[in-house]
Amino acid sequence: MTNKWYIIAYSALCSILSIMTKPLFIGGFFIFTLFYYLWKKQISFILFCLAILTYISFLYYLPTVQEAEESRRQVDINKSNFEGYIVSSVSTSDKTRQFIFKEVKSTAKFQVVLFLQGEDEIEDLYYHDYCNINGTLEEASRATNPFEFDYDDYLLKQNIIYTLKVDDQANLLCKRGQNHLLSKLDQVKSLWLSKLQAVYRAETFHLILALVFGNDQYIDEMMEEQFRKWGLSHILAISGLHVGIVVYILYSILLKTRLFTVNRIQTILIILLPIYAFLAGGEPSVWRASTMIVLYLLLSKFKLRLSQLDIISIVFLIVILLNKWIIYQVGFQFSFLVSVSLIISTAWLRQSQSKLYQLFLISFISQMVILPIQIHYFHTFNPLSIILNIIVVPYFSLLVIPLMFLFACSFVLPQFILSFVDDLFNISFTLFTSLLQFVDAHFYYPLHIGSFPFYFAFIYYCCLAAFFMFQEQLHIKRAIYAASLCLASIFVLLIKPYLSPYGYMTMLNIGQGDAIVIELPYRRGVFFIDVGSTVNFETEEASDRVYKQIIEKYLLGRGISQIDAVFLSHNHLDHTGSLQYMLEDLPVKSIMTSPYFTFEQDPISNHQVVKTGDRLTIQPYSFHVLSPSKDYRDENSNSLVLYTELGGARWLFTGDLTAVAEKDLINAYSNLKVDFLKIAHHGSDTSTTEAFLSAVQPQIAFIPVGENNRYNHPHQDIIDRLEERNIHIYRTDEDGAIQVKFSQDQIIKIKTYN
Repeated sequence: MTNKWYIIAYSALCSILSIMTKPLFIGGFFIFTLFYYLWKKQISFILFCLAILTYISFLYYLPTVQEAEESRRQVDINKSNFEGYIVSSVSTSDKTRQFIFKEVKSTAKFQVVLFLQGEDEIEDLYYHDYCNINGTLEEASRATNPFEFDYDDYLLKQNIIYTLKVDDQANLLCKRGQNHLLSKLDQVKSLWLSKLQAVYRAETFHLILALVFGNDQYIDEMMEEQFRKWGLSHILAISGLHVGIVVYILYSILLKTRLFTVNRIQTILIILLPIYAFLAGGEPSVWRASTMIVLYLLLSKFKLRLSQLDIISIVFLIVILLNKWIIYQVGFQFSFLVSVSLIISTAWLRQSQSKLYQLFLISFISQMVILPIQIHYFHTFNPLSIILNIIVVPYFSLLVIPLMFLFACSFVLPQFILSFVDDLFNISFTLFTSLLQFVDAHFYYPLHIGSFPFYFAFIYYCCLAAFFMFQEQLHIKRAIYAASLCLASIFVLLIKPYLSPYGYMTMLNIGQGDAIVIELPYRRGVFFIDVGSTVNFETEEASDRVYKQIIEKYLLGRGISQIDAVFLSHNHLDHTGSLQYMLEDLPVKSIMTSPYFTFEQDPISNHQVVKTGDRLTIQPYSFHVLSPSKDYRDENSNSLVLYTELGGARWLFTGDLTAVAEKDLINAYSNLKVDFLKIAHHGSDTSTTEAFLSAVQPQIAFIPVGENNRYNHPHQDIIDRLEERNIHIYRTDEDGAIQVKFSQDQIIKIKTYN
């Protein structure tokens, strides 16, 4: 099996891909490659059979989300009392404490959320504490919009079947896990962190938390966002890089003391690395790196020789066997993919003696190999991030990460020394963050690629593997061809919307507010009709939650990098609140309002006033302004009303139009008939009168409305009026986002996201 473990790991990988993607295609490809290796006599018949057995075994062993959902059905959701153990670190914020809890009787796992009350003293909680909890079981929030983060799916993929909400500390009674090693380690970690917090400034302590202990929840939001945009998030999350630095520092210190032999140092590292992996939060990349180093050290002690590819293949299998749900974690996918790609590219990396060029190659290989997964999760890619990684990674590797580990271990030194070094580091880090902000402001040109379909990913990886192979063999011309095919697959995804004959009208589910996006066929134009938000009741200002969690995710997922026009019906935050965040994020060519719309802040340069009778035309599509024809002295009555024809159907968008304005509208346009009607004012009884419905005669009605809203929208009278006329009703509180797919002359289908 020497130098053949990768075949077994490959079999397990194909099982994972079969479960996650296209089982028949992956299974067929797996059998084909095995027969090819057998035909070329690169594997024996015994290894061939073992690989087949591994593939089948892992298909039965690996879990699916359906298994977690089946476990959920076996738990009584009305049950309120639970006994079991804390099986994770405890995350604390100003308002909550959260941890994973495993019930003793059913072995079900819950995400416990304890809501803190005022200034009450909160008892410390640690890993493996035994708890009696009285709370309420709930399903986590689901995605009700395209490309929205699905928290329930995220938890299910960790085999966490419910959230368990606890409203009072008195309903959570815990006692220490007796003589449990992980409990003791968690207590030591808590004491350690309290000491560090007392001696370092907040910014430094938060970096220590992130880079040494794997807790990045206190990292500055702006910096975290910049790191995400530039593909640098792996630096703030503990990875193999951090573990390697820990091992190097510890090995160097122990060796220079001359108190230990090399053999003893290896033994110490074998013991300490699993402990550190736990203290660092147990992230997949940490376990991968730690397990790999421990296995390498054990092989050295017993004088056994295995290739790096063999070692990482064995580690891959061990990690999955210890935690089968880990296959769904992004950190696991990124970590092993990058590690394997760098191992098999070793010969290519050694072709150059230039350290700078090798660093560029490492960054290039890492970015290229994770590109499909990165686009799958984040829908965007910034080519310049390859260059920025060359600058940032050495700065963190050579200075920031080692310093944070030294800071974490040096808190016993005199305070004046710690403060002096902390101040010096803070100057350096402030300069770095200023540089990053400058680069972000002037050189951020991302590619909004949208989704990365499976077949494109398969083609991409085949071409990328060919590129690596030809480059290593110095077949430059063939390598260029392979690289060109890789770039072509990305280019096709970029231009795909411009080749599509289909358009979409999507009413996003933003709660009690309106946000409607219209994409014309062949990407001739992208338009918003209102961009509402929720309101922060403490400041009475628009919150960025809707934009960040719903609108931005939709734009990225659809590969939309600019907006042609935003029509604002009227100046209420549930229709306009996300505009400021959209303007900060991407180009908006024009913002259109009625003459009676006034901005509370200074007018914006691309603001355009439209009045009754105006129309915006992008052949063969037009948006006609039908109202307001006069100033009603009321925001809702002054709503901008738009008429258009999409997919051979007639559409009317009404904002929060009132009954008075509806009457004037049908008097002005006596032949106004529509197929699709956006019901005004979230279904309030102040609009959608009998006379209006009789005049426009819609077949389908859309109601953007918040679930369990305090206004009791939509009003039952409105629902009754619509049902009496056999008008099909779609409402966002029940159906989630509503998306209508259309071609130039017909409606293709209507899809909901409930």
